[in-house]
Amino acid sequence: MPAPGREADAAMAWVAGAELDGRSERWLALELQMRFLRRAVTPYDYVIASGPNAALPHHETGDTPIRAEAPLLTDLGCVVGGYYSDMTRVHLPAEGGEAAEAYAIVRAAHDAVIAGLEPGLPCHEADRLARDVIEAAGYGERFIHRTGHGVGLEVHEQPYLRPGNPAPLEAGHVFSVEPGIYVPGRFGVRYENLVHLGADGPELLNAA
Repeated sequence: MPAPGREADAAMAWVAGAELDGRSERWLALELQMRFLRRAVTPYDYVIASGPNAALPHHETGDTPIRAEAPLLTDLGCVVGGYYSDMTRVHLPAEGGEAAEAYAIVRAAHDAVIAGLEPGLPCHEADRLARDVIEAAGYGERFIHRTGHGVGLEVHEQPYLRPGNPAPLEAGHVFSVEPGIYVPGRFGVRYENLVHLGADGPELLNAA
């Protein structure tokens, strides 16, 4: 049975190489769903957000055209044997710009969380690891959601890596790490991987 994280990796690699300019967000979402079905795994609803649409973390995928000169946020996954995967990448235009700078910041925030994870770490402290990086870069008010959530038999479940949650992370937990920066009317970037927390530390379940 294929691992759900590896199936998500393969789908994201396909997105990176696809000819998308002029296609709609909805077209890409449906192509991804059909791709998963052809591979005998179960898709679910995705966030496909082109350009300023990605400034809404839970943008409803629609008919906006995908343009090569605009960032494209793709949040996808599948279900294998009852277990979910969930990952997000941003595909950037060649000229980069502020969106590319913000994406580098959220990737650094993601890496700071991974470096600090261990069993017993309170969820709010894991969340703080990401916020410290984003706040230091001047985007603190643009990180408007939790750092992560459990993923398993549901796509959103405990543990929740968010401010005010003192629950400790435990060995065996599987959860997302997904810091983001969202600038209304301009762009949004998020970098998300799934993590399995072992007794000796974290294991990334995505490699795309």
